[in-house]
Amino acid sequence: MKRVLVLSALLTAVFACSVSSNSVSTPPVDAGAPAEDAGIDSNGGGRQVGPGAPFKSYVILGDSISDRGGTGPFFYDLLADDLKTKLGDITVAKHSKAGARSSGLPDQVKSVPSELPGPVAVSVTIGGNDMQAAALEILNGTDAEARAAFQANLTAAYDELTKEGRFGAGVKVTIFHSTMYDPTDGEGNFGEAGCPGYLAAIPKQPTAAFWDNWNNAAAEVIAKYGLAVVTVDTRGKFQGHGVGKPKDGTSWFVEDCIHPNTYGHEELRKLFFGAIAP
Repeated sequence: MKRVLVLSALLTAVFACSVSSNSVSTPPVDAGAPAEDAGIDSNGGGRQVGPGAPFKSYVILGDSISDRGGTGPFFYDLLADDLKTKLGDITVAKHSKAGARSSGLPDQVKSVPSELPGPVAVSVTIGGNDMQAAALEILNGTDAEARAAFQANLTAAYDELTKEGRFGAGVKVTIFHSTMYDPTDGEGNFGEAGCPGYLAAIPKQPTAAFWDNWNNAAAEVIAKYGLAVVTVDTRGKFQGHGVGKPKDGTSWFVEDCIHPNTYGHEELRKLFFGAIAP
């Protein structure tokens, strides 16, 4: 029982996406990633690159990664500026919410205006808080029901977003779905990384399988939509830049060992830009 409680604390800490650190620092700025940096789907889907449509609107949905989680400048603000620079003036609609689970994603979609200039690009970061809520089930290998609920919520949201005429007659929509990263690079090395508070006492153990199961669940949903939903492989991009890397300056996480730091948000910006406007 003690081991389960300790491991549950680990999952709760890792999967939480509701705490934000809003101090600001400035990294070197890249004008944007080329198409070849758009990401490789580590779940077997191959390279996933956006259609390069001349988007006129950008919609931001999801959890705290898309709502001031970590250290700014935040990727979605930087990305909006990039898209305006490359594509001209675009309409930006932010409806993400820190702490959101996938069950709240359909309501976020409903809150987006019924008409937007098209084509419309939608970025989505979601799922970390679902995993937090299902921590004990994940540890016991009994989280199939929770993953099925996650899939149902994604389907409800993506069905609505891709519905004919959702943003106006003939308006095309492309969803850019972020995979969920593992802040420990699969090592569970919070203690070795000097993470704060009780995180430092958590024993090191492999964590990759937890994210595999949930990202694969999302991939099963995404496959139903063809080119309408594009995988943005945040997990693959962040691998090797986890919480164990702060001393050499290559970590992309803030001191809470959960959210992206300034460099992490910069890399998210380049990753999404390479997918949306290659």
